[in-house]
Amino acid sequence: MILKKVGRKGLSEGRAHPPAMRCRMLGRSGRIRSREQNIILLVVAVVIVALLWNFIGVILRVALFAVVVYLVYRLLQSWT
Repeated sequence: MILKKVGRKGLSEGRAHPPAMRCRMLGRSGRIRSREQNIILLVVAVVIVALLWNFIGVILRVALFAVVVYLVYRLLQSWT
């Protein structure tokens, strides 16, 4: 990676924050959350979803079953 010196640019040139502020975000409590913390949170979220994947599948199958039962019920209701 080639590093080059970045000059200061004003607001009119499309840069509202200094370079050091680009990789940080404010959290709910007002603290600044670093890029590394965001990556850790993303990895934890992926692990949680992977562990719950079968449970999510069961919930979706139950919901699909309920929708199909309701549609059949409405179809039978319209014939009577």
